Amino acid sequence: MTVVTAPQPHRGAVVVRAGKFGLVGLIGLGVNLAAQAALTEFAQWNYLVAAVAATQMSSTFNFALAESWVFEAVGDSAARARRYLSFLLMNNVALILRAPMMWALVDGFGVHYSIANFLSLALLTLVRFGLSDHVIWGHGGDLPADRRRRPGAATVWSSPSRYVVDEAMHPVVRFIVNAKTALRPRSRRWAELQRDQWTNRSPPQPGDASPDAVEDSDPPPGDGANRPEPPSSDLVPAEPEPDPDPPDESEFSSRAQAFALTLVLLVGAGLRLWKLMAVGFNSDEAVYSSQAAAIAGDRSIAEFFPVFRAHPFLFQAVLSVPYQLGTSDVVGRLLSVAFGLATVVVVFATARSIYGARVGLVAAGLVSLMPYHVVVTRQVLLDGPMTFFATLSLYFVAKFVLRRQLVWLLAASCTLAMTVLAKETYIILVGSVFMFFALSPEIRLRLREMMLAGLVFVAVLLPFPVTILLAGKSETGKNYLSWQLFRRPNHGLGFYATVLPQYVGYAVLAGAVVAFALTWGRRRTWRERLLISWVVVPVAFLEIWPVKGYHYLLAASIPIAILAAQGLCLSLDRLANGLRRWRTRPEFSSGRSPVTIVGTLMTVVVAGSLMIPSWAAVQPATDEAFLAGTGGVPGGREVGEWIGEHVPEGAEFLTVGPSMANLVQYYGRRKAYGLSVSSNPLNRNPSYEPIANPDLAIRTSDLQYLIWDSYSSMRSSFFGDKLLSYAERYHGRVVYSYEPEGRPLITVYEVRP
Repeated sequence: MTVVTAPQPHRGAVVVRAGKFGLVGLIGLGVNLAAQAALTEFAQWNYLVAAVAATQMSSTFNFALAESWVFEAVGDSAARARRYLSFLLMNNVALILRAPMMWALVDGFGVHYSIANFLSLALLTLVRFGLSDHVIWGHGGDLPADRRRRPGAATVWSSPSRYVVDEAMHPVVRFIVNAKTALRPRSRRWAELQRDQWTNRSPPQPGDASPDAVEDSDPPPGDGANRPEPPSSDLVPAEPEPDPDPPDESEFSSRAQAFALTLVLLVGAGLRLWKLMAVGFNSDEAVYSSQAAAIAGDRSIAEFFPVFRAHPFLFQAVLSVPYQLGTSDVVGRLLSVAFGLATVVVVFATARSIYGARVGLVAAGLVSLMPYHVVVTRQVLLDGPMTFFATLSLYFVAKFVLRRQLVWLLAASCTLAMTVLAKETYIILVGSVFMFFALSPEIRLRLREMMLAGLVFVAVLLPFPVTILLAGKSETGKNYLSWQLFRRPNHGLGFYATVLPQYVGYAVLAGAVVAFALTWGRRRTWRERLLISWVVVPVAFLEIWPVKGYHYLLAASIPIAILAAQGLCLSLDRLANGLRRWRTRPEFSSGRSPVTIVGTLMTVVVAGSLMIPSWAAVQPATDEAFLAGTGGVPGGREVGEWIGEHVPEGAEFLTVGPSMANLVQYYGRRKAYGLSVSSNPLNRNPSYEPIANPDLAIRTSDLQYLIWDSYSSMRSSFFGDKLLSYAERYHGRVVYSYEPEGRPLITVYEVRP
């Protein structure tokens, strides 16, 4: 009887190829955009002609990678030339479809040509992969001819391995093998073997023979004495090699872990609650709190803020529950703090699951002290809850890989949909999941698992569009979608690289780099690929996306912190191993371990590098020089409350921009317009009402008050000066001024025609 191990089954290979094809397409997208930009900006070509030339360059580049890496094609030069011409033809046909799309976006909607190029490429990616996989390279049906089993061999499927058994073997033995495969005993030992081999399958070594070659080779001549012996495990998968970095749950007792995590949470809660209400809301906080109040039935605020705006309202719906008892700034921010602290707990659970308790505690400590996470989770923003659900999805994906149980994959799909419901931008995490499984061929997804996960994702996500449809707000949703897609850039490409490192923490970034370096090559496991996928896709997408915000990348900081914790622990272990040879020196004669000394120093340095900027960040701002998204607007609450108490109902205000208008409407319950709001519907938030002729509105007494604020004027000095000119022209009289340090930050003028 001859039994040899065959290659991995073809089932699920399309997912791997699709993932590779997507990565190649992403790289080719960069080539395409760079080529088009060079031809358009430097060669002064028309953007459509430049798109044609860029398509030929990127298609050639993509073909080379697809030929050698995605489909691993073999054959003579003539076959390769046919595939290249077919691939080029497909991309040029796609370009014919892209050209009118780009023309409509650029000339019709005023979208930048690079964004139009990106959108048209993204929409046709799936179609191109289907044609490539089924037609050009022909992988859509059975296995390629060079990978099919030889005639006369019976293939016996057994998850996670496949065995090819000689047809000439004894019928009784063949019956036993088939019975074992069909029954698939569910004992605990079998499940452990199955799971371990599935997650920790060793890659082939350079000197090993190809399974295809072993399978297709003829048996040696003779009476069979020289044939290879069957595995000693009688067709049961052999014991896999141990995981190079198995989680060690025996590092700390459960009581010690609970105590350390409680300490971490107490420190994190102290930072997040310190002077929490010293400064009032910013514009985004006012909008989200007003949405929650409108859902709760607060009629006094619903007339100014509609429920349906630019984002889904999972967080707002949760916040509306306590708002049933009354709208309160404190409740909104406390709920955000609760989501932030819950994220710390999930970070601990995730890192402990994949790396062990020590790394889990370090990662929880890093997130608890990280200025970026502290600042954002002190505000009523969508990014804090979104990060919680994104981290929970990361945890469930890790548990699915470790346990290989469908329930964990379905839980990951559910929380991933909730991430999108918290903030729709992070549907890009679907790309992170796709990238992870594409880069991890040893982790195989069955078609049934993928379909069930997709159904759960859609089922959880579906209530939001159905609610919009039933409420008759489908046109509103389309307007918000168009505005989100075609907004003008607000920051340059270097915004994230120059602003965020100091808030994430240089020590955290250094630790992540150390982990990346120490796990290079064969030492890198699915754990690192999972975390890197959770970082790369959001960072790459939001870097290309023209609109950038301080808090947009908060979810990406979590896997960075986990990688940093692993890097710090690995470096500590290596330093400790190097210092052990000095334990006999006099300075160590007291018995104090070098590990303790180095660990204490590292803890002090890393914690201090995070604690000091976090403490500075939670101090109340007293001037206009602050970054949007880092806190409330100084004086906004005070001005709004004064308006609510002293200005007659029905009065209307004109502010420099919509940010201050939102604060006036939230705190003062008075209608306000932003002078900087464009009358072009493509260039404004659909919720904002423009005022076409401020002069006429003041002369006809439709506007009675003007509000100048230094924060909006710093961002747009033109509109700030314009509003002051109206105040001077129409005899503006100062009725209130917010001056915390002797200079006005916000001034309210009463004007008369």
